[in-house]
Amino acid sequence: MTVPWLLSNLFLRINGILMVIGIPKENLSINALDILLGKYRIMGASSRTPQQMREPIEFSYEHGIKAHMTTFNDIGDIQKIIDLLENGRPLVDLV
Repeated sequence: MTVPWLLSNLFLRINGILMVIGIPKENLSINALDILLGKYRIMGASSRTPQQMREPIEFSYEHGIKAHMTTFNDIGDIQKIIDLLENGRPLVDLV
C-alpha cells in the first residue's frame, strides 16, 4: 500500500499523521518529496516491554477501557471503511 493511495482515497488528509503501530505486514511506500512538502507526517509506535506497559494496562483496567479491532478483508468493504473514517471511528487493521 502506498501513502499517495491512502491520500487519494480519503484515508489520510493533507498534513495528516500516518501512525504506524507495530510492524506492518507489507512495506510502506512513500514519496520523499511529499514528506518534505508537508503533505503528511509519519509517526510510529512499537511494542513495549511488560514494565513499560504496566501503567497503561492498569489505567485501562481501572477505567474499563477495552480493546476493539475491526478487520476488513474485502475491497468491497471500502464504503464501510470510508463511513467509519468520516464519522471519526478509527481503523485498527486494514487487510
